[in-house]
Amino acid sequence: IMKAYDTSAKTLRSVLKHPLLQMSSIEQTMENMSEALADHKEIEDAISLGNEDAQRAAGVVEPDESELADELAALVEEQVQEQREQEAVRKAQEDKAKVDKIPSLPAALSGAVSPPISTPVRQANGAAAQNPDRSTQTAMRTDQDQKDDSLETAT
Repeated sequence: IMKAYDTSAKTLRSVLKHPLLQMSSIEQTMENMSEALADHKEIEDAISLGNEDAQRAAGVVEPDESELADELAALVEEQVQEQREQEAVRKAQEDKAKVDKIPSLPAALSGAVSPPISTPVRQANGAAAQNPDRSTQTAMRTDQDQKDDSLETAT
């Protein structure tokens, strides 16, 4: 391990002996770089000032920041309002779809009055034989009519 350290140190010293890596050369390079950056800054400032002068000469006015902020706020509010309206329309459509899915109630449950069944008080034997349900309804109706009649006479 010590031999590797010794070899590395010798190699580093030999690389640093190169004339471009001497302290005076490094200082000169940094000074040149600083001058180049200063020149760049001067050119950049000249372009910026020239651009401002050109804008003033052309009559270009910088936009007012408060006007831009107000316009942005109005656009944001308009977008929020549109989203609310779209949400309301979507909700209304969903509600309508839910209502459309509800099965309709039979007439008796929905409060509608169905037309009375007109049945004769007494049916012939042939009619009762052909439609047994109808004869049962007629018999029930006859019993109800008799009860109603007895209640009317009692009062």
